[in-house]
Amino acid sequence: MRKIDLAKQAVWSRANEKSRIEKGARYLPGGLMTPAAAAALDALMAAGAASSKTAAINAALVEAAARRGLNKPAHFETK
Repeated sequence: MRKIDLAKQAVWSRANEKSRIEKGARYLPGGLMTPAAAAALDALMAAGAASSKTAAINAALVEAAARRGLNKPAHFETK
C-alpha cells in the first residue's frame, strides 16, 4: 500500500484551489439545503448523474443560468 505524504498533498491542494480561484471559482459559506433541494441532490446522486455532490450542484447552477440565458459557461466559449 502506498503511503500518502499529507504535507505534499496539502501543498498540492492549496495550489489547486488558488489556481481555480484565480479562474473564477469561489468558496460558499456553509448552510442548510431545503428538504426539496436535498431530495433532488440525493436523486441525482442515486441516478449517477454526477461524480460528486459538488459536481451535481455545479452542473445544476450552470444549466439553470443557461436555460434562462443569463450566462454562457466558460467551457463552451469559442475563441
